[in-house]
Amino acid sequence: VFRGQLRWPDAIGNLQTTISIHEAQARRDPASEQYLNSQPDLYATLADCFAAAGQRTSAITAVQTAINRFGQIEAGCPLVPEEEETRRSYAARLSDWQAASIHASN
Repeated sequence: VFRGQLRWPDAIGNLQTTISIHEAQARRDPASEQYLNSQPDLYATLADCFAAAGQRTSAITAVQTAINRFGQIEAGCPLVPEEEETRRSYAARLSDWQAASIHASN
């Protein structure tokens, strides 16, 4: 809802709370894939919100975390093709944002 209204601070706070819940649930029940598998998309959405709010460094950190979560998922079982494609798209986004940060600092 907050993303649709372009209320980035509220969207960011809401996503951070949701991510905290999913991370806690994943620690409590490591056998359940649901909470770990949801994290890459949550972090990528958080990254988009940070980027929209002009917080590029936080956006880069969040998308890096999304990519890292795929590594955790992959440690338990191979990624399906859709997950691999999503990870590649996040890596491309990360590369673009890092390049933009370099150009902005010059």
